[in-house]
Amino acid sequence: MAVIAMTREMATRGSEVAAGLAERLGLSIIHHEIVEHEIAERIGVPESEVHRFLEGEASLLERWKLDRKRMSRYTAQEILELAAKGNVLIRGWGATFLKSVPHSGALMDELILARV
Repeated sequence: MAVIAMTREMATRGSEVAAGLAERLGLSIIHHEIVEHEIAERIGVPESEVHRFLEGEASLLERWKLDRKRMSRYTAQEILELAAKGNVLIRGWGATFLKSVPHSGALMDELILARV
C-alpha cells in the first residue's frame, strides 16, 4: 500500500512528473480539486470559497466565515482518509500535511515524501 506525497515548485513540471510516476507505479493521483470538493461538501460552502481560502485568496468575509481551525481539521481528515486507502499519489498543498504524520502501519505501509 504505497502513499506518495508530492509537492512542487513553480515551473518544474510537477504535474507531468506526478502523472508519469503515478502511471508507472499504478497509483491514483489525488490533487487539490478533489480535496477541495470533499471539504466544501463537509462544511456546506461553495467549493470556490474553499479554494480561495486554501490558496490564501479569500476575502475578509470568507476568512471570517471559514474558521481556520475547522478548515484545518477537515483538510487533515480528508487527506488522511485518502492516504489510508493507499496506492495514491497526493499532489499539491495537501501533501505537505502528511509530513507531520509518523510512519504507521495502521495508517499506511509506506510514506514517501518527494519534493520536485
